[in-house]
Amino acid sequence: MRTHHISYSSFCRWKRELGGIKALARVVVSPAFVELTPTAPVAVSRWDVELELGDGVFLRLRGV
Repeated sequence: MRTHHISYSSFCRWKRELGGIKALARVVVSPAFVELTPTAPVAVSRWDVELELGDGVFLRLRGV
């Protein structure tokens, strides 16, 4: 706790609110796959799939 500069009372309060490590582990679990549906008409381009990941980062996949 000293490393992260929080008091013992703050640690105990957040631990109580979050329900401990087991509750936190349940929150972090996410599905392996998420279905994506287009929100706008798909434009034809030289890429088969293009995902905008944020902060100007794109993932582009070409067809084989």
